[in-house]
Amino acid sequence: MFPPIDISSADELHAAGACAGAWVEDGTVVHRFWPCIQPTSPSYAVAGAVRALMMDHEIIDPSMAMMAFIHVRTSLHPYVCGAAIRYQWMGGGLDTAPETLVDLFRFGHSTGSLMTSAEYRRLASLPDLVDVWRGRMYNDLDGELRPSWTLDSDVANQYTYGPGQPRGWILHAQIPRDRIFALFEERSESEVVVDPRALRILNRKRGTATSFPVAATERGW
Repeated sequence: MFPPIDISSADELHAAGACAGAWVEDGTVVHRFWPCIQPTSPSYAVAGAVRALMMDHEIIDPSMAMMAFIHVRTSLHPYVCGAAIRYQWMGGGLDTAPETLVDLFRFGHSTGSLMTSAEYRRLASLPDLVDVWRGRMYNDLDGELRPSWTLDSDVANQYTYGPGQPRGWILHAQIPRDRIFALFEERSESEVVVDPRALRILNRKRGTATSFPVAATERGW
């Protein structure tokens, strides 16, 4: 993980990221996008610029690129961090410890750029205590500790399938709204990213899915 550093130029950001393996050392990706992610850049354009940057052919490790943006946030537009977190989560997930994810999403939420305006409004409209569901494959023994849940039990059911395994479980829980750090509608799954330590499991029932959901297949699950 990047240590907190002050960055005042594209050259410095490029050098820091190249050293950590985020992007190629002899590339120009940082310099090409630098004008688009400055504090003076139009807010509406920043998320798109970050997405394009993260998809650039010079990026070696998108997860490390995301961490670079988080730790040099003092010199970048505040929307950069949330947009980078969202892109990486939606694209391939984040293989980090639950407590690290909680801190990451808590920060991303605070930037105002982790979600769309419609997603922020929907999250704010939820009741103080929210019902959430998660599909758990039969052999996924730590599924209750994971941060990705959904507001839709039918979506949770789709994630109970595991090849060659008995039917998995649909977990039903409740969580305070202020322990939900993101609500994503991009895949039409009503996904919520929560602090799993605040979940109260209400019940479990067997799922009925017979194949992986399309969204999971597209991400290479």
